[in-house]
Amino acid sequence: PALDLPGYWGTRTPGSPDTADIESVVTHEWGHVLGLDHSGLPGATMYFAAAPGAISFRSLDADDRAAVATLYPSSSYAADLAAIRGTADVQGRGDDRGVQVIAIDAASGEVTASGLSGPDGAFAVRGLPPGVYLVAACPYTVLGALNRYWSSASTSFLPAPYTATGADPGPARLVRVGPGEEVTGVDLAPGPAESPREPDDTPETATDLAVGSITAARIDVPGDRDHFRLRGAAGRVVSIRVHAARIGSDLDPVLEVVKPDGRKLRSTDIRSPAFYANRVAGPDRDARIENLLLADGDYDIVVYEQGGTVDSRAGRDAFYLLAVLDVSRAPSPETSEFSAEPATLDAGGPEGSLLTAIPRNALGEALGPGVAVTFLPGGGGTVGPVTDHGDGRYTAVLTAGATPGPDSISVTLANGEGTARVENALTVRYLGDVSAEESTFTVRPRRIRADGAATAEVTLVPRDALGQEFGPGREDVVFLLETGDGALSATADAGDGSYSSIYTAGTGPGVAELTASVRGKALGLTAAVSLGFPLAEVMAEVRADVLALLDDPGTPEASRKKLAAAADALGAEATLEALQKAAKNLEKAEKKGKGELDLAGLTWELAEAARQAAREAIDAVSPGAEGKAARKVERAEAGFRKGEEKLAAGKHAKAASRFRKAYRKVAGL
Repeated sequence: PALDLPGYWGTRTPGSPDTADIESVVTHEWGHVLGLDHSGLPGATMYFAAAPGAISFRSLDADDRAAVATLYPSSSYAADLAAIRGTADVQGRGDDRGVQVIAIDAASGEVTASGLSGPDGAFAVRGLPPGVYLVAACPYTVLGALNRYWSSASTSFLPAPYTATGADPGPARLVRVGPGEEVTGVDLAPGPAESPREPDDTPETATDLAVGSITAARIDVPGDRDHFRLRGAAGRVVSIRVHAARIGSDLDPVLEVVKPDGRKLRSTDIRSPAFYANRVAGPDRDARIENLLLADGDYDIVVYEQGGTVDSRAGRDAFYLLAVLDVSRAPSPETSEFSAEPATLDAGGPEGSLLTAIPRNALGEALGPGVAVTFLPGGGGTVGPVTDHGDGRYTAVLTAGATPGPDSISVTLANGEGTARVENALTVRYLGDVSAEESTFTVRPRRIRADGAATAEVTLVPRDALGQEFGPGREDVVFLLETGDGALSATADAGDGSYSSIYTAGTGPGVAELTASVRGKALGLTAAVSLGFPLAEVMAEVRADVLALLDDPGTPEASRKKLAAAADALGAEATLEALQKAAKNLEKAEKKGKGELDLAGLTWELAEAARQAAREAIDAVSPGAEGKAARKVERAEAGFRKGEEKLAAGKHAKAASRFRKAYRKVAGL
């Protein structure tokens, strides 16, 4: 950190204002050794500057711990900690680099961790302990302390809180994360630098807020006072918090709340810099009023700067977030949890789905027993009695309706402090009979060697006539070998709605035909595995695939010339020379596609066809070969082994070349 001192180092607790705390400085610099850049959060050890004598950087802030845990994850990291991902799209800006997205613990009000967006706006806030978080996109006001990658970033925008409606102000959309969970789709849209709600300097021009709201604002000029109007409801309990200095703002906020009876509540620094600057806890200049019991009537909430001198026009950015959170024991639709297991049932079948609700309040605290929970199906299903397990879980059994289709289940939660109705909290799908038209039935690869050992995987994703997937966990998916030699393994459930079996080849050429059934009903589709790689057949099949790529408008233009050359070679006489030429052109086409084409399967088939042709030619002349013929067979075998090596290494065109040369050694003998 930047320290302007006469060269004295200290180790005392509390720190001394005329010394630099060596333990704090070393801890910060060791963060750079570990690969960390500067944090935009002033409470973090990796913040770019420290006050003389400050010792709070000795211990890591939550943001520091999250960064280190992400760079150097322990064996339990993925299971214990969570992440939030999304995009921060700054309005009017093409390069969205350098937006600081912050996660604030909704229960404690503490800033937990942050992340910076890339040029496309994508961000990740990692290393989060399980909990419920407020999320907001804020300017990163110390960009000059970062490396050059961030030089094109800008801080000229108003912060954007994550709200349920997308509006600002709006109801805070709290993000709940469990151990090992990664929540995606948290998208934010920071607006222009100008505040859209000015003037708001008097109670008459105040911005309306509701309980549960969050908003972003800014103190623009010296003496500016921002007013907000909160409609109180008797019995509601709220916490009102101003987040500013701890999220990188230049604002040292004062929070005032004028109650309907005219009495005033006032909050300044949570931890005064004068007292905490040289202590391990460190200062916190933000302000909050916790657990305020509301009465009926309007509350005037006022935010301003303690010194009254901050000027956002003069290079200082006095933005802030104001959150009014419901901290009562009323059920919350945002943080309560719901599940259905299984999520699919056979229409009209005897099996049931276990519906579970865990009611929580707005801060994610489980409400425990005593909540009235009602499950309301809307699609023909019936729900049995609800059981209160006494540990915060409420369950009921859903019996499927007779008509296939989705059933959306709403849930009502009620206790003495409030009622919440969650529309479409759960969806359970009722399945009809398996449909050949909607199901996916494939086999890969389509050809294998007829050697008694080669395998192909046959896969089924069963769906009914409505396109609804049957999902995982079924024991009635069965694969059958209808024709051909070989064997099928037991059915494997992949857990993602797909089921598979391994077909092992027989020893004779031909075609093996595979079928499947679900619930004892035949699917009505056949998947075929060809055994062996006859040269002419393989070249014709690969040519058909290449021509399909040439007809596809999505095929990269850079690859088309080489694809056409491959098609020409494959359409000529079925020779190993033509095959090798085609394989080379296909590999070049894939390279020119720069990741947009995957032609390895086609080049592998060509290499296998060359291998089979060489093997058959060698085997045809090797018995009884003597003298010069025997030496040619020996050289052909050596070339064949080199082809096997290239094939195993995935170098298909080179393998085809080796097999062609081995073939030519014995051709004509």
